[in-house]
Amino acid sequence: MTVAFFGLADTAVAQDWSGAYAGAQFTNSSFTNTYLIEGEPYGAVDGVGSMAGVFVGYNHQIGNLVFGGELAYLSGKPEDEEFPGYFYTDMLDLKARAGYSFGQVLPYAIVGWSRTEWTNLDATPVAADGFTFGIGAEVLVTDRVVVGLEYLQRNLVGDYFVEQPNQNIEGDFSTVAFRIAYSF
Repeated sequence: MTVAFFGLADTAVAQDWSGAYAGAQFTNSSFTNTYLIEGEPYGAVDGVGSMAGVFVGYNHQIGNLVFGGELAYLSGKPEDEEFPGYFYTDMLDLKARAGYSFGQVLPYAIVGWSRTEWTNLDATPVAADGFTFGIGAEVLVTDRVVVGLEYLQRNLVGDYFVEQPNQNIEGDFSTVAFRIAYSF
């Protein structure tokens, strides 16, 4: 049994996740926004939708620990369920990742920053950004092709509306993404 355990440990270390990668992702998204007037909440909206995008990143492996950085872009319009003219678009994520290699499987945790744009019907769109965190897992299906799932939670704060300068939004925006990538 000891020989088998150490044999599995050697196999897990044998896979090297180091290097650059690029890929595509497809997400299901949901959000809850709270409207604020001078910092006080006065209403909320909920929405859902799908988004698609691309990402690039780089991993560095030390033993079984894998550290990396990633830049990702999502396009789509997750909309408010009651008011279709209220939606997010053009999500940009800058992420730091840390994971543990189990050979061809890499679970990881994420922290980062996200920026997007909130459209409020006929009002001028405003930027929203904030802290991002989540988890994911990837599997090597060939020596260069990786598939995975990733969950991200974004805590966003919007700029003040041009038409209503004492109002802005705070939002919780989450995605579950199916990802496919090619490692170089």
